[in-house]
Amino acid sequence: MIVQSLLLVAALAHAQDVRLKPSIVDELITPRGQVRSIPPVGFGTWMLPNNAAGADAVARAIKMGYRHLDGATAYTNQDAVGKGIAKALAEDKNIRRHDLWVTSKLWASRHKDVAGGIDLNLKQLGLDYVDLMLVHFPIGNTQRQRKNSEGQTIIGANGNPE
Repeated sequence: MIVQSLLLVAALAHAQDVRLKPSIVDELITPRGQVRSIPPVGFGTWMLPNNAAGADAVARAIKMGYRHLDGATAYTNQDAVGKGIAKALAEDKNIRRHDLWVTSKLWASRHKDVAGGIDLNLKQLGLDYVDLMLVHFPIGNTQRQRKNSEGQTIIGANGNPE
């Protein structure tokens, strides 16, 4: 299933025509063979700090009932998001990883290295899998993000990383 997912993401990133058998699509949208749906309300993590306060915000959101977490490598805070998820799961044994829907995004500089981009997201989040991986900006931009002196991504006037 992971290989099929990677092929689909790679094909989409390169704007190739993808025609899949229904059984393959079913596997892609039912992770680990279990039927699941995306929770309709999600907790967005853009602009959360990549520190203990960011991790606490994620843990509190999960405690409050959020089950969909939306993040991205470009937000430069997935370490805190992952720590927040781990904290919430450790503090409440009634919540399992399977109860959460984690979405992340593949940055434009990873379009030619989809597997590396997915691995980076998983490493940053400290997770074995994400439930949905999106192509963040489906354009051919392979430039690296600019960082300030504190290592944070510089956000342009349009709200996108520079």
